[in-house]
Formats: sequence, structure tokens, C-alpha cells
Amino acid sequence: MKPVKTLRRDVFDQLPTINKAVALVMVEKGDLRLIDEPEYFKGYRQGDGAS
Repeated sequence: MKPVKTLRRDVFDQLPTINKAVALVMVEKGDLRLIDEPEYFKGYRQGDGAS
């Protein structure tokens, strides 16, 4: 089982439309999780979203 990448919602909001579409497809497939700012700082980081 591969790790699920996380993406902060504020970062997601700044993405170009095409990247948002790709991100949403990844969310549908379960490869990506959108998280809100407070959750990010609580130590739920499973991926840094760099890739």
C-alpha cells in the first residue's frame, strides 16, 4: 500500500485549473487527501506534497 499524499487546501486553491483537475482525480482515486490548515499543523503529515 503506497502512502497517501496530502495537499493543504490553501495550496490547492493557488493551483492552476488544470492542476486542480488532476488533484481532484487523485482525490477520487484515493491517492491524495486535501487537508485544512489546522489539521496540517496537528502532525497529520503523511506526505509533504512536494512531488
